[in-house]
Amino acid sequence: MEREWGTTRRCGNCIHTVLEEAIADDLIKENPAAELNYGKRGRKKAYVLSKKQSIDLPEELFAYSQRLSAMIVVELDGGLRPGEVCALSAEDLDMPEEGSWAIWVRRAINRKGEVIAVKDDEERLVYLTDDALEAIAQNIKGRRKGFIFQTDTGKPLRPDYLGTQLRRFRKHLQRKLEKAAEGSDQPIAAVPPFTHRGFRRTFATRGVRSSDVKGTRHLHGHATAEMTTGIYAEPEDESMRKTVEAIQASVGYRGLFNKR
Repeated sequence: MEREWGTTRRCGNCIHTVLEEAIADDLIKENPAAELNYGKRGRKKAYVLSKKQSIDLPEELFAYSQRLSAMIVVELDGGLRPGEVCALSAEDLDMPEEGSWAIWVRRAINRKGEVIAVKDDEERLVYLTDDALEAIAQNIKGRRKGFIFQTDTGKPLRPDYLGTQLRRFRKHLQRKLEKAAEGSDQPIAAVPPFTHRGFRRTFATRGVRSSDVKGTRHLHGHATAEMTTGIYAEPEDESMRKTVEAIQASVGYRGLFNKR
């Protein structure tokens, strides 16, 4: 049975620790697990949301958890990382020009719950969509200080909270689809594997499709445009369709199965 890279690594670390204790007890001389090679960590390509899913998902989330929906809207519309969304504060809001609201991304919350400054090339001003601005306004409730998304005691939420809540929501949505399909012969639809990394890829894909690679790179906090276009952005559907048409034109029409 094939295991995930992380599972294999954790098992290997446990074996390594046990063997190290055996060495300390003079049971063995060397640790045979010391040179274990786990190979290169594989990473699945994150799911990019369609235009319809980008509208429907926050609406479904709103009925499930208004705070989670608000955080996802800011993340999805601004291309922010989960830790950056958690670290946003009311003081970061800015109006660089009349009628346009934006927010400074200057810090992030790590997995330990610590506030850390973002890298110099990742500090940026992100303009807010109307929906993202309203999501923020409803969470600060007139406050001028403090974290926008916070616990009841005023502490920032941790990025693993976002990850856990999103996984729970996916399960909730799958159960909802299964219940709706009860008594029907129709197959049960699978919930798309949307993730926080997928939200960033969705933002980058839309930005690149708008032909503003430089602006998308800045909003994403990437060091180079190549990272934005080569790693995060998906190719445009129209471009892929034209590529296939060009391939067919170069080969010629067979008409083997589709007579015309």
